[in-house]
Amino acid sequence: MFWFIVLLLLVGCGFYGYHRLREIEREIRTEQAQEKERSQQSDSSSATTSAPAHEDSRDSATAVNVATSAVAVQDTDDQSEETTILAAVQQQPGIVQSELYVLLPTMSKRQQQQLIKQLADDGKLTRKPYRNTFQVYPA
Repeated sequence: MFWFIVLLLLVGCGFYGYHRLREIEREIRTEQAQEKERSQQSDSSSATTSAPAHEDSRDSATAVNVATSAVAVQDTDDQSEETTILAAVQQQPGIVQSELYVLLPTMSKRQQQQLIKQLADDGKLTRKPYRNTFQVYPA
């Protein structure tokens, strides 16, 4: 009888643990979706930045030019990072994704992961699972 009670307790704990882990996973996925949505909103809001209506036309034109140049600089940075990653993959097909992180020390690992995934989604790269990372090949 004692072993039966112990067995029931173990099964109950396992059941509780499983459901708790699923709940945590749902929370993480919700946070990731919210973060992605916020980044998309910030990207779209920075692209549509304009000057207030009460400024004279010369000041508003200057403000729009500054906002446009800031977006252009960000796009140039993104393009140079893309170019760096694409060049590395061209030179060494099958490079492990974790080795690419060293090439761009100014970007966080998460940003690099998103950029590499975006390049793969755009058809510029191919990613294949390899151990606990990916091997990256030119498309």
